[in-house]
Amino acid sequence: MNDHLRVPRLNWHTDMPEGRSPFCKHETRALKVTLHSSGLKGLSDNEQEAYELLLALLKLPDFEVLQFEEGFFPQIQWVLGDSEYDGIHIDYVDGGWRKNGINLGQVKRLAATDDRCSKLYQNFLSLEAHSELNQDIFVSGSADILAIRDDHDSYNIRTPSESLRIVGLLLRSRDNWAYGYQGNCVWNADRRRFYWTIMRSKLPAMWKYHAECREAGGFEGALTGLVSSVMERCYTLTQVVDELGKEFFGDGDHEVILYHFNYFSLLASGVLDALARITHDVYQLGGSKNSAGFNLDRRVKFSKDLQSKAPALHSVVSASENAALINLIHSLRNTIHGAGHTTQREASTTSNTHVILSSEVGNEIWKYGQSIGCNDFVGLTRRHCESYSINGIDQGSKTEFIVEPYNFSTFVLERAFKLVNAIAENTDIAVQKNLPVREHAMPGDWKEPARRFEMLGGFHG
Repeated sequence: MNDHLRVPRLNWHTDMPEGRSPFCKHETRALKVTLHSSGLKGLSDNEQEAYELLLALLKLPDFEVLQFEEGFFPQIQWVLGDSEYDGIHIDYVDGGWRKNGINLGQVKRLAATDDRCSKLYQNFLSLEAHSELNQDIFVSGSADILAIRDDHDSYNIRTPSESLRIVGLLLRSRDNWAYGYQGNCVWNADRRRFYWTIMRSKLPAMWKYHAECREAGGFEGALTGLVSSVMERCYTLTQVVDELGKEFFGDGDHEVILYHFNYFSLLASGVLDALARITHDVYQLGGSKNSAGFNLDRRVKFSKDLQSKAPALHSVVSASENAALINLIHSLRNTIHGAGHTTQREASTTSNTHVILSSEVGNEIWKYGQSIGCNDFVGLTRRHCESYSINGIDQGSKTEFIVEPYNFSTFVLERAFKLVNAIAENTDIAVQKNLPVREHAMPGDWKEPARRFEMLGGFHG
C-alpha cells in the first residue's frame, strides 16, 4: 500500500546491532539524531520554537546527537580527499574518535552536481554522512533536503516540529514527562498533567461549558456527571492516540493496535452521546434522553426539536463536514454490534500493520471519510482485489477498506476536538438554566506548559 503518510514511519537500521526501534517494549537504546546545522537557520517562527525545545530535550540521556558545527553536541568533522570517499571524524568528550566514509557518487546523484563548494552539494554531503553513521533522524529545515524525503525515506528526514513530536513520544513511552531543560534543571510534568492540559487547551470553550454544567447540575446531578464524563473521555482519547503511536514506531503488535483502535471509537462516540444528553437536558427537548444523538439523519425528532430550540447548535452539528464526522465516529463504534475490524501485516514490510475495517461498516466509513478529507495521506485507503482465494478456492472479487490507525485516529481526533469545542461554544447553558453569566478561561500559568505539551504531543498548530 501507499505509505506516504502525514506522520511517516521511521526506517530503522535493522542490519545493525542497535537496529531495534527505541520505541520497542523494554528497549533502552538512545534515539540517534543528526542536526543539520546549516539547514536549521532562518526557520519559521513555529519551527524555530520547536527547534529550541528540541535542543533542550536532546540533552537528556535518551538521545545521542551529532551536529555539523561546534556546540553542545559532538561535531561531525570532514576529512576531505580526492578519492571517491571523504572521511568523517567525530570528536567525543572522552577523546574517542569514530571514522567512516561517504560515497560521493550518491551525493552527486542527489545534488545533480559535483561542485563541492555549492550549497546543494554540501547539504547532501551532510545527509549522506548521517546515513553512513547509521543515525535515526536527520533534522533539517532545508527546502532542498525536504524536497527529496518522500522518494528517499530511508534517511528519515524530519523538520524540527516533526522531530519534537517523535522525541516527545519516545520520552512518554519511557514514562519521562520532561518538557524543558535549563541549566541542570529538567522541567517535569506527569501523565495526568500532560494529557489533561492538552485536552483543556484544545477545548477552550469547555472551560465555560464545564463550569456551567457543574453549577446547574449540582454536586451529584446528571449534568455534572455527564460533563465530567466528556472531559475524562477526551482526556483519555489523547492517551489512546499516543498508545497507537508507540506501536506505529515500535513493536507493531496486532492485538495491542486493535484494542486501542476499538477503544478510540468507543470513547469518541461516548463523548458525542454524552454531549447530546447534556443538550437534551439543557434545552428540555422532547422524548427520552436515550433518543438523544447528534447523528441527526437517524434522530428525526431530536433534530427537529434541536432546530426549534437551539438553531445555532443545530447548524453546527448539521453542517456537512460535522455531520459526516459524527456519522463516521458512530459507524466505527457500530462494530460492537456486528463483525469487528481485523488487523493485517503487509507482507512486504515487517513494520507495516494496518486495520482492515469491518465489511459491515467499511463502505460507510469510506463515504463519510471522503467528506471530511480522509485519504491515503491520513491513513484511509480503499483496495480492490479482482480475485482472491481461501484454501485454494476462488472467492471472486472484493473491496477492502484499510486504516493506518495512528494517522487516522490523530486526524479524526483533531476534527472531533474542533467539533466538541463548537458544540460547547454554541450551547447556552447559562441562559437556559438561569445562571449568572461569567467569564471562564485557561489560567495564565497554564499557557506556557500547554504550548510545550501541544508541541510535544503533535497537537500544535
